[in-house]
Amino acid sequence: MRRPNILLVITDQQRWDALGANGNPDIQTPHLDRLAAEGVNFDHCFVQNPVCMPSRASLLPGQYLGTLGITHMGVPRTVSKCASWPDLPARAPAKTAVW
Repeated sequence: MRRPNILLVITDQQRWDALGANGNPDIQTPHLDRLAAEGVNFDHCFVQNPVCMPSRASLLPGQYLGTLGITHMGVPRTVSKCASWPDLPARAPAKTAVW
């Protein structure tokens, strides 16, 4: 079985309609619009926390913030608590990148 090619793009500090692909006529986002048109554009997303850092910290390992011990901004991720999906290549060969 061929492995899927997954590109997860997370934009920060935006509402759901901050893309032209989501119907906003005033915002020009041609590259993101093309990615949305050729891939998957999630239109009903929910986050663990409305603040960006805790929300991203929860997304990567797929764990609740309380499980990770993260309750506010600036709390470093404790690697020993759980692995996150960028850590998976150590277990299964894959190409990953996080910016």
